[in-house]
Amino acid sequence: MKKFFMMLVLMIGFNANAGLITLDTTNDVVAIGDTVSIEINAQDFDFTDTFSFSLTYDSSLFSYDEFSLMSDLFFTNPFGFFEVNAFDGYIAFSFLDLDPLPSGNFNLASFNLTALAEGFSGFAFTGVEFYEGGFFPVIVDSSSTASVQAVPEPATWLILLLALAVMSRKRFIR
Repeated sequence: MKKFFMMLVLMIGFNANAGLITLDTTNDVVAIGDTVSIEINAQDFDFTDTFSFSLTYDSSLFSYDEFSLMSDLFFTNPFGFFEVNAFDGYIAFSFLDLDPLPSGNFNLASFNLTALAEGFSGFAFTGVEFYEGGFFPVIVDSSSTASVQAVPEPATWLILLLALAVMSRKRFIR
C-alpha cells in the first residue's frame, strides 16, 4: 500500500504544471485623456486549451478602447475561439481551442484604457481558470496600479502668471 501511495505522489508531482500570468502597464501616472497600455502575458504554460478570467478596474476613471486589442491568440488555430467582452468595471477574457496552445510564453492580451477622471485605480484578476484537459494551478501577479492626475488648464496658468505679475509689481513699487 505504501508503494502505491509513493507511486501516486511521484506521478502527480512530475505531472504538476504551473503558469504565471503577469499584468504590466506602460504608465503608472497619466493625465485625463491620456491612455494606459495594459499587457497581460502568460509564462511557462504547458499545452493550454481552455481558459477564462476577468480584469477589474475602476470604470469611472478609465474607458476600454476595444479597437486597440491585440493578442497572440488571434493567430492560433483557425478553429479556436477567443472572446473579449467589456462590462462596467471589468473585461472578461475566454479562450477555447480543440488543439492546445504550445507550451511557452505568449501574450494573452494587450489593449489601451483611456483616462476619464482624476483618481487612483488598481487592476486585479478575478475568476482565473486555466485548463489542459484538467485543471492546473496558475500564479497570478496583478500588482499594477495607475493614477490619473489633473493637468492644469491654460486659464489656471493665466491666473498664476497674473498673480505673480501683481506681486512683483507691488514689490517693484515699494
